[in-house]
Amino acid sequence: MDATADGGFIIAGTTYSYGKGNADGFVIKTDANGDTTWTKTFGGLKDDEFKSVIQTSDGKYALTGYTKSFNDSLGDVWAIKLDINGDTLWRKFYGGVKEDFGNQIIEHPNGDFFIAGGTESFGVGKIDGYALKINNVGVQLSHQEHGYSGYDEEFTSIVFSEKSPNIIGFMEKEFFSGFNLQFKLFEWTSNFGYINGTDYGSIDNDETFKLIATKDKGYACIGYTKGYGAINSDVYFKIRFKFSWKYKHSFY
Repeated sequence: MDATADGGFIIAGTTYSYGKGNADGFVIKTDANGDTTWTKTFGGLKDDEFKSVIQTSDGKYALTGYTKSFNDSLGDVWAIKLDINGDTLWRKFYGGVKEDFGNQIIEHPNGDFFIAGGTESFGVGKIDGYALKINNVGVQLSHQEHGYSGYDEEFTSIVFSEKSPNIIGFMEKEFFSGFNLQFKLFEWTSNFGYINGTDYGSIDNDETFKLIATKDKGYACIGYTKGYGAINSDVYFKIRFKFSWKYKHSFY
């Protein structure tokens, strides 16, 4: 979901109630009171899903997710640009012969888009973190993968740093045998040059869902942990990442 310039909201997700296939991408535009202005469904005869939507600098909408209906039946990263009425301006697919998906899309001040997700087609792991850079008409400019052989990783969240729009923070979900879920924070340049990265978590499940950039040029996120806090229970937490890559957490 993203707030729109007219005071309303643009919402994207999945519907099993409408559309052509088992699951279809579903977009809702509301006014400032939350009343529906329009709805649209997108997809084919197989599973298709939107994971992220933003209003773009030109007042239109960009979305990402995955599709199994088009191009590759195992699943490809799906990006779509819509006009203000929800009609398709362009749609693109990215990936290889295996499963690939997008989790979040953001827009650079120069009009390019960055997508964070996962890939089974490229990299060295079973599923690796997958970052794509595309221009304002969806042409792929570059891509980068991160992972380890035999393990599953995916980029779950992406944000431009307050230091510079040419520095990007990526949150990666990692599944390591013997350690369950952990997460990793990366900083890369807008050309996918590595700057820094640190793993966080315990021997139990620890996962984050949303990464934001903070005014002190750091990052913050929220998620859950089974490795800290109360015994044998899920505890929600927030983490503040300092510039020095140290962090502190709070339990709720």
